[in-house]
Amino acid sequence: MDVLFVSIFTKEIDFGKGRLGNLMRFFPKDTQYTLLTTDFDHRRKAYYQPKTEDKTNRSMYTVKFIHTPSYTKNLSFLRIWGNFVFGWGVRRFLKQTTTNYDLIYCIVPSASGVLGCKSYLSSHKTKLAVDVMDLLPESLLPILGDNWLVKFILKPWFMVSKKAYQSADFIIGESKEYSNIAHRCNPQVPYIYTYLGIDMPQIKEIIENRGISLPNDDCIKICYGGNLGNSYDFDTIIDTLAELKKRGIKYKMYFVGGGDREDYVQSQLHNKGIDAMVTGVVPYHTYIEYLSQCDVGLNVFKSHTKIVHSYKFNDYAACGLFIVNNLHGETEDMINQYQCGITSDNICDALVKVCTSWETYKTCKSNSLKMVNRELRVDVIYKRQAEMLMSIL
Repeated sequence: MDVLFVSIFTKEIDFGKGRLGNLMRFFPKDTQYTLLTTDFDHRRKAYYQPKTEDKTNRSMYTVKFIHTPSYTKNLSFLRIWGNFVFGWGVRRFLKQTTTNYDLIYCIVPSASGVLGCKSYLSSHKTKLAVDVMDLLPESLLPILGDNWLVKFILKPWFMVSKKAYQSADFIIGESKEYSNIAHRCNPQVPYIYTYLGIDMPQIKEIIENRGISLPNDDCIKICYGGNLGNSYDFDTIIDTLAELKKRGIKYKMYFVGGGDREDYVQSQLHNKGIDAMVTGVVPYHTYIEYLSQCDVGLNVFKSHTKIVHSYKFNDYAACGLFIVNNLHGETEDMINQYQCGITSDNICDALVKVCTSWETYKTCKSNSLKMVNRELRVDVIYKRQAEMLMSIL
């Protein structure tokens, strides 16, 4: 079997790790893989440099790069333009290839990458799976403004996304909400939701061999993990930290990550005299080392966000944190079911309540791991997804 992975963000695949690496575990052993991606590293905002020393995993697949424009801001014209350049590159690659792929697996973003496959699909018996990891342009509305003018300007992008979903033979979503939205555009095809999932053996190994030790004191350790981007409500987080300080609550705050809003977060912390650490971008194992030594994880987004299940939520759960959350829907339901956190539109009141009654709430931290074992284990959720994909081939 020949499989083409189309992903604008993925640069490497580790067998048994991540979205694509876990799928590979459950496909036939003789499957041949090709990864089609860009030469620009979104996370580091620089052109990608392959790791020549790692040949073990790279021998399992072939990687092809499409040249796209560089950009420095996540929200910029050049980034949007790069998505369309990627789509044209996908079309050009498939026009030139001599491989008859059995399955093309496209991760959205980018919807233009999906549409780049259409001419190839029309002349081959290839099946197309579309995996919705983020809703674009819907997730931009809380940032740009959820009004008729913004929606009118973004209408062409909405149409591109809809056409991408309509092209699929199989739809996957990173959450129930994402899969349902895409499936409503293409209701005749099978669909499934698969959370990103958690590789607990990997998490346990990182924690057991961690090289970072946070102070062992009586402070409540609070963390925000992941990208410091435009979708997150840092003003509310920082105002809440100021309130904790005002009330004399002993805490230590860690922002584990970097991004477009990193300088803003640093300046606001300084202006309000708040003692907090901002690590900047760190490797995944370092990220887990920090999170695993904290008590409370903040899953705080701007109001009216279209996000319903976040990467950081999984990481918080895997590290056994108590989760303070303002996302409703699936995330709230899981937190309520397993009593592993608290959901509120008023994050300040919620975090003050948790910190002032920490001796009560800290007993709920272990419930996060119960949720992981029942809902988010990669060996269960990706096996189910792979079996469904194989059934359409």
